[in-house]
Formats: sequence, C-alpha cells, structure tokens
Amino acid sequence: MFEYGVVKKYFSDRGFGYITVKGQSDIFFRINKVQTSTGNITEGTKVKVDTEPSKKGGLQAKTVMILDTFHNPYNFVRPLNIPDIESEVTRKAAPSHIKLSGQSGVIKATISTKSPFCIIGKEVDEVSLDDSKTHKTYDFYKTGNKYIVPGSSVRGSIRSIFEAITNSCFSILSENDKDEHNRPLFYRGEMGESNKIIPAKVIYDKKTNTYQAELFTGHVKDPDVEKNLQYAAWVFKYGTAGKKKDNAKKNISYNEEYKKRFIDKPSDRMKLSHGQKVYAKLEEIKYNKQTQRNPITFTFYSVKEFSTTPKKDYIEGYYFESGYEGDRNADNKHDERFFYRISNKCKKIKEKLPIDDVVIQKYNALLTNYVKTNWDKEEKNLNLKAGNSKHSRHIQQKEKALNKDKPNFVYVKVSKDYKQIEAIYPVMMSRTQYKYSVLDLLDSSLHHCKEYDKLCPACRLFGWVKSEKLYPEAVQNNENSEQLEDKHKKSDSYKGRVRFSDAELKSFNSFPKRYILKPLGEPSPTAIPLYLYDSNSVEDLSNYIHAYNEKHLTLRGRKMYLDHGKQGKSKHYELLDTKNSIEKTNLNRTITAFDPGTEFTFSIEFQQLRDIELGALLWALELEPDIYHHFGYAKPFGMGKVKVNIENISLNTPIKDSYLKWDSPGLKIVNLKEKDYYVSIFKKELEKIYGKAFEELENYKDLSSILSPKVKNDIMYPPGQEDIKKSYQWFQKNKKWNGKKKASEYKNVLPLASSISDDSGFPKKF
Repeated sequence: MFEYGVVKKYFSDRGFGYITVKGQSDIFFRINKVQTSTGNITEGTKVKVDTEPSKKGGLQAKTVMILDTFHNPYNFVRPLNIPDIESEVTRKAAPSHIKLSGQSGVIKATISTKSPFCIIGKEVDEVSLDDSKTHKTYDFYKTGNKYIVPGSSVRGSIRSIFEAITNSCFSILSENDKDEHNRPLFYRGEMGESNKIIPAKVIYDKKTNTYQAELFTGHVKDPDVEKNLQYAAWVFKYGTAGKKKDNAKKNISYNEEYKKRFIDKPSDRMKLSHGQKVYAKLEEIKYNKQTQRNPITFTFYSVKEFSTTPKKDYIEGYYFESGYEGDRNADNKHDERFFYRISNKCKKIKEKLPIDDVVIQKYNALLTNYVKTNWDKEEKNLNLKAGNSKHSRHIQQKEKALNKDKPNFVYVKVSKDYKQIEAIYPVMMSRTQYKYSVLDLLDSSLHHCKEYDKLCPACRLFGWVKSEKLYPEAVQNNENSEQLEDKHKKSDSYKGRVRFSDAELKSFNSFPKRYILKPLGEPSPTAIPLYLYDSNSVEDLSNYIHAYNEKHLTLRGRKMYLDHGKQGKSKHYELLDTKNSIEKTNLNRTITAFDPGTEFTFSIEFQQLRDIELGALLWALELEPDIYHHFGYAKPFGMGKVKVNIENISLNTPIKDSYLKWDSPGLKIVNLKEKDYYVSIFKKELEKIYGKAFEELENYKDLSSILSPKVKNDIMYPPGQEDIKKSYQWFQKNKKWNGKKKASEYKNVLPLASSISDDSGFPKKF
C-alpha cells in the first residue's frame, strides 16, 4: 500500500537515501526503486512510497513515485438547480422590519487562527527598485493602536459561505453596465485566425461624425479572396539571430528563395516612421518551410526597396510598424508590413467601408484593455514581458481610442459578404473579445437578485441593493413610467437583519511578524479549463475550447481557495530576514501577519430570524468540525485559515413576556446545545427542498472538499517551463493543436472540487 512522505536525505553519489513518513521510522530507498519518469528526486521531494521489510529490520522502499503534480489554489462550489418552491432556503419576499416576528439576539464568537493571518492595513515601507518601481510593505489592519479585523471583512467571508450553502444568488457578480462581469472578456487570438483580417486605414470624418476604413488588399485577386492569403507585403527588419540554432534542433529548413530576403533590410536604408506614405518595389516570394510534421507553403510579396517619391514599378502604400522605436514586439518576429492595394485586382472587397459605432466602441474597449493588462494600476510602469521582445506600439503609447485627428493604421475583420466591418484590431495577432460575458454563462436564476418579492436567502439576511440594470424586461414589455417608478420605489434596497462588530484581538503567542510573499496571481476568468465546464458532458474536452463564444458551457460555481493544511512548510512565503530566497519586486509584497494560535472576538446582532435562518447562520459560522474558514490576505498561499467558535447565544425576551413579567430580562443566554437544534432544522429544510441528504448535496460536497483537503501534492498556480512568471506556457502546452495552428481541445481541465485527490492533480510538465 502506498503512503505519502518526503525525501529526508539523498546521497546522489551513492544512489540511496531516506524517506520520512508521518508516524513511522525513516524508510531506506535506493535510486533504482524510484520511477524516474515521474521527475527528478532531491531532498524535500514529495513522494508516494510502497514498502517491504528490509533484511536489516524495519522497512525499505519497494517502489517510489515522485508527486510531480499540483493542485490549482482554487476550485469552485457548484450551485444547485433552484426548485419552484417557496421556502426559507429558496427565493421569497423579504420579511417586514416593522412586523415583529422570529428570533432576535446576539451571537458572540471567537476567531482562532490556524495559519499565518493577515488583514492588509496601511503601507508602512516602500523600497525603491530599478526602473522607478517599488516593493511595498503593509502593516496588519489597525484602528488607532489596536489590531482588529474589520466587521465588514468578517461579514463578507461569512456571507460567501452562507451564499454557497443556501444556493443564494452570486452577489459578487453585479449586473451594473460598468461592471466587468457584465461585459465580454478579452483573450489572445490564435494564429489560425490571423489571416482572416485585412489591413486598413481608418479616418474620422468631422462633417458626418463617422469613421471610414480604406481597405488594403494588396495583390489579392477576386478568385483568391476565400483563401487565407497575405494582404500586406513583408518588410524584413529584425533579422533572424538566435533562430538558426533553434531551427536546427527542430529539423526546420526554408527554401533558398525565401532565405535570400535576409541578406539586407530595406527599412534600414530609410528612416521610416509608422504610418508614413512611401513607394515600394515588390517581389513575389514562395514560402516553403519544412518541418517534422507537414510542410508549410504559401506565396507573399516582399519589399525590395523603398522610395519617398514615385518611381517606375514602385507601388504606393503605407509603412506599418507594430513594434516600437526599433524593437520587435514578438521574440520570433522578423518582418513589419507594407499596406497597399492594386485596385483592379480585388473588386469583391470595396476600397472603402463605413464603420458602425458599436465596432468603434468595442475597439476602444480593446485598446483600454491592452493598457489595463500591460501597465500597472497607476499607468506609470509597464509590466514585464516574457522573452527578449518589447510591448507593441499601441501599448507603449497607451492608446485608448481611435485618433480623430490623424489616420489610424489597423487591421479590420469583414463580414462573410465583405460588406461590413465586424471588428478592428491594432495588430494582426491581436487580443479579441468573446461573444458572451461571465454573467451570460451563469443561469439567470443565480444572478444578483432583481425583485424585492423574490430575494434569495442571503439577500434577505445580509441585505440587498438594487442593480443599475434592474427590470430590463419591464422596458421590453413597454411598461409605462408610473409602473417602472412604482417598481423602483418598492425595490431600491432591503436592510440586512445581521450586524457584525469588528473582531478585537483577544490573545496572541507573539507579536505579528513580517512575511515576504511570492507574487500572487490575479483572477483570470479567461483561464477556460479552470473557470468553465460543460455540465452535460464534463469529459468532452473539445467543448471547452469554445469558451465564452458558445452558451453550452457554464461557470463552475463560487470560487474558493483550498486549505493547505497538509502541505508542511510553505514555498509561497518566508519570514522576512536577511537571507530570503524570495526577491523583493514590484509584483510581490511584504505583509504583517499573526502566528497560528491568535484569537479575535466579535459579535453579531441579529433581528427577526426564522429558526431555519438562524440555523443557516450558525452553520455558516462554525461549519463542520473538520472544515475551516479562510479570511484575509494571501489565501491562495494557505494564509488566513481560521476556525470560528461560538461562545454564547443570547435571545431577546419576547415582547409579550416583557409586559407580563416585571423582572423579565432583556436577553436570555441560550444553552449551546440548542444551537444543534437550529442547525438541524436548517439541514432538514435543505434536504426536503433538494431531495438529498445534506452530506450528498453537490454544494456541500464541494465546499467541504475545498475547505478541508487531504492532498499531499503541491497547491500552486500553474508553473512555467523556466520561470513561475511564465505560467502562460503551461496553458499553451495544455492545449491540443491541429495542423492549422488552432487549438482543438484541452488536455486537462479542473476536476470537480468534490473529486479532489492526489490522483486528480495537474501535471507540472508536459
């Protein structure tokens, strides 16, 4: 039987070592017992080991398998299908604040930390780095001189659990028009799509207040329009240094006609600027690239010489440079482009086409997304770019909209009949926008609550505020302004019936310490194999490639971070000292955190809760014995693990008793055993409504698996081949590609949270 352990000692020169397994003596192993196909072994390597008795007594390794897999730091709690039944655990009208009914009182509770615990406070230090960048240090949150956990922070964490277990709405996904969740996301286009777009010059007409595009189709003829041809001529500029060795390794070779282009650079003989009108002498080149798989062949035109004045056999056009100030914008880029059109060649595609306002808006949003993705929040520093290339021109110049005062040289995508422009791109291999938004892929019954009379359990308990985009169906149904006004008066908001105090420091083993963290990842819903799934065909990996362009996929659920309880010493953060292996950069932080064993106390005032609601709140606070909350900062790294313990519950004396008895107290402390009664009726209500035992409900199974995992292999973000910053490489290698350089399916998708095990991890390498 396999057991999990860690390599304690390994003597590589002698080929043996020792493995530590919890609760046992060290296990001897020889290198020939290690399945080397699973990775390299070093001290600290996590392994699975099968043992047998040794001749000297004790145990020795029979087989050793390296755990060269990892778990993503987060997974998702699936929602349930909402039955059309009115209940305290489904949608219904919010109770009146005026009519007194239900239970009111106070819950007092303690937060006990189980891992380093940080609530981000004020910035207390800033270290200057190169390129005007800084590394920042933050204190633990304080009010005055007191360390506290803000009540809003506790409330938010408890609400997220409450929403998940009661199958409430996704309150975090707002339907406001300005909210990102309500707009389609952007993603990097694939090479197979790049030849479908045409070079263009976009000009603003001040008289008509419209944009018009002049299309440059090059030498392309009408019969060839359906083919994927090169509309622009190539301008050799950046050379092929460093590629010859790579090509030799991959058995790649080019035809001699193509290689002759690399003798000189026509752009070097003239100081050309982007968008400059020039004249070019072109030659037709046959491209033939021999690879290990299939040869790649096509024909294109290459610039032999430029002129600033008209000449015989020279063609008028515009020089297009996607790089900036002489730097290429992709590691393997060698050519820029020359935009031109032989007018009598291609009549199927008009020379000029108007551009719809919606297309303009989407392009401006794309440019803004480029800036947001590649610059820091203050737009002072560019984010690092992998490889030796630099960012594209439009990124470095922070372009956020089409220029109205001068021509814009871009690429456009035309409709199938070539009569309309469907999209504009700043470069050929551009980011582009999906068809549907995150909210579009979530069942409408789980959207932010819209109607006062149909609020989810969480909105009825914690409160609700209308969305800016409420009641679109009312507009569609031509309801008059009085009807709409009446709805809005009724449904502006609903005051919550719970109020959380700040959590105050009760006890601690030591003062908070400084930790330096590795860079934290940011939410990335475009990581399709992690965020989406096909509920009808989970195993059909080809379906996931369609992403947000088709509605057969759906959001996986409510995002939560895995418990790192079995991970041992963290690789993601270190106590700050002079020998840190984690480098200070502008991408990571130094924080202040309390040790495990620290306690904070807080209280919750609640009003007019039905017994089932009180039971749900109590469950969301304490959870099950082996399930833990995760509060605060750096949850992906295992920080913030806490246990909430209810110290006492006090209920208000019913109003009628206050009048009948002179000595009636205002609050009555409840025996904590009654807590189990309230929790049990909540669980029974869920079982009745959803037709399953509480422990068999999908949302509970996912929640309990995420917040109490037993896995031994690493919990981390997808690793890069050479550097953790290059995790995009892992995502690229996780795709299967067809012969047209287009991804056909994913190799791995995130397992359901309820099925998390050491065998369900992702491979670190492909």
